[in-house]
Amino acid sequence: MTHFFSMELPYISIALFILAVTLFIGTRSFISPFVLRRFLPALAVFLALAIGLHFKTTEDRAVEVKAAFEKGQVILCSERRSKMGDRNIEVESGALWRSDGEFFINSEGNKFSIRQCIVK
Repeated sequence: MTHFFSMELPYISIALFILAVTLFIGTRSFISPFVLRRFLPALAVFLALAIGLHFKTTEDRAVEVKAAFEKGQVILCSERRSKMGDRNIEVESGALWRSDGEFFINSEGNKFSIRQCIVK
């Protein structure tokens, strides 16, 4: 559950903002109360399902990436610190890269989250 909140907190915040704006607009006098009663619960369910689906997809991809790394396949990770040039790093098990829990770590100590990587 800790992974869920640490990964999905930005999306939960956005969803709460969307719900707050919808609630604010729905309580205006020119909007029918019927619209708010029907639309707000449907929107809340949609946003909850979208966040849950995003989490499940990300976790499934993390399992796939970890298994591919152990098999020796090439993994592409996003290099967010670099603002110029190619922003992808190729990670392959061996002397340069190792897996430490939820991260790939190279010999220089740079960490890449498994969840920000894909199998090439």
